[in-house]
Amino acid sequence: MKRVVEGAALSPDWVVQATRHHIGLTGTAPVAAYTPERLPRGAMRIDLHQGIEVGIVLAGRHERQFEDFVMPLEPGDIWLCAMWEPHRWHVLSDWGSSLGIVFLPEFLGEERFDGISWLTLFAVRPRERPRVGTDAMRKRVLAVGEDLRREITERPPRWMTAVRLGILHILFELSRGWSPPPVRRPESKVYVSDLTKIMPALRLIQDNPAKPVRQVEAASACGLSVSGFSRIFVSTMGMSFTRFHVRARLAFAAHLLVATDSSIEAIADKAGFVDDSHLIHAFVKHYACTPGQYRRRVQIIGPDTEG
Repeated sequence: MKRVVEGAALSPDWVVQATRHHIGLTGTAPVAAYTPERLPRGAMRIDLHQGIEVGIVLAGRHERQFEDFVMPLEPGDIWLCAMWEPHRWHVLSDWGSSLGIVFLPEFLGEERFDGISWLTLFAVRPRERPRVGTDAMRKRVLAVGEDLRREITERPPRWMTAVRLGILHILFELSRGWSPPPVRRPESKVYVSDLTKIMPALRLIQDNPAKPVRQVEAASACGLSVSGFSRIFVSTMGMSFTRFHVRARLAFAAHLLVATDSSIEAIADKAGFVDDSHLIHAFVKHYACTPGQYRRRVQIIGPDTEG
């Protein structure tokens, strides 16, 4: 796997494995990219990263799963992943390659497409996010994807600007003809500045993945009232803080399954679940496999698939 990052300030998250591409982003290194050249059939991982992700399938058939939503992907298809959103990927063909770009929200700023913030595309449920809809659009996406890969791997002058414009191009293509689904408060809008306000709560979970964090504690860390925090969190993350916290603990459990030899019971305890039955039930609900099945699949393909 080729890994390209800008700056030396990237620090590992608690989900890091030595051979994985999980990356903790900082303000001085707002964008990172991974370009695995060849992934074997059956490769499967559960990913979680601090930044927002835009991914493009360049070759082969893939599958992304967000909780109960399974997204089949072919060359020219795009997946969008919100901050700290666990998702499982699976290679279906004999081999496949893709380009993933992970970035902090400020990398794109407050850009809007006819009044719709680019962040809105990520702040809705995965099944409601826009998809590539035509062959012509698929060809355009592949062309942009190859340009992005070239910029990322060769890093000519101002390559980061080219990457920013490429991401905006892709998101603009997706936004054409797409409207966000109805919300309970139609007057609410999504702003990158709002996402910045709740970052202390996200870091609180990142630093204490197994510790129960109450909403009042998260709101206090952000300097917000509980009601204000709840409103901003739902509008920018597309879910409640409680639900977000559960899925973050599940991703931490997935990391422990791969990075340690601990028993399921021990992992359930370390990830803050009541017992192993509680962990297994939640894991199956979100990822359609048991913790044991996930661990065996990863052991079969080996830890260096993306290393």
